[in-house]
Amino acid sequence: MSNAFWHGFISKDWNTGLQLNGSSNWGTAAPGAPNAVPTAVPTEVAEFPVNAFEFDISFSQNTTIATLLFDPGVPLYTFDL
Repeated sequence: MSNAFWHGFISKDWNTGLQLNGSSNWGTAAPGAPNAVPTAVPTEVAEFPVNAFEFDISFSQNTTIATLLFDPGVPLYTFDL
């Protein structure tokens, strides 16, 4: 089970989680799902769906994650470390 799904709504920065305005690069369900709500940056399982807005992801600070989970059929993701 995922902690959060990557959306990439705001930017390509992995570390941009829940903001004061209620937006986030992460969500509780895949982008476009009727029950998807913005959430914090995951620390356990990050899931990468087909319908995200950004596929080139960068990191603005040190990051720890237990599992990267890629849904079937996702495009190529790039992680800029």
